[in-house]
Amino acid sequence: MVLDSNLYFLQKNHLMKKIIYREFQNQDQNKVESLVSIGLENTAIDQNMSIKQRIKKYINESLQSDLGNIKEYFENGIFLVAEYKGEIIGSLGAIPEKNLKLRLKRMSVKEEFRRQGIAKNLLEKIEIWALNHNFKEIILGTSEIQKDAVKFWSASGFKLIKKEKILGSDFFGLSFKKKIHDSGF
Repeated sequence: MVLDSNLYFLQKNHLMKKIIYREFQNQDQNKVESLVSIGLENTAIDQNMSIKQRIKKYINESLQSDLGNIKEYFENGIFLVAEYKGEIIGSLGAIPEKNLKLRLKRMSVKEEFRRQGIAKNLLEKIEIWALNHNFKEIILGTSEIQKDAVKFWSASGFKLIKKEKILGSDFFGLSFKKKIHDSGF
């Protein structure tokens, strides 16, 4: 058992050294759209048909807004990708809002790369960027059906500030926040 955990650590460490974290470039557009869309679709796998349809509609709406035009939408913020051997395996963007708040959007990590620290690294890089740009608070929205995301945000120091039923659905949207000074930077 000890040998197996040591091997896992070595493999994880080796993988982490090969991942490149960088700002989004135009040629990443289709890859990021696919990554985020598949991630969202996967949250619906065990859900009823109504929720599956709702998520599909949300993906289509997103492709018509921020997800379909990342460079322009995040122009005043930042959008990062995690790249491994030329493949986009992770993403996280952030846009400024009123009162020195920064809104996180489009966190996604390809399923086979999850639990490797990629989401944590993307978040840490955004937190440093936020601190350097004088933001005071980071906010985000997700839904209760994205259980792994809810666990991740809570474990990353975000506090649940609002829970409300999503109009026309049978699940709740969740809003989280985190003060920048809480990040340890």
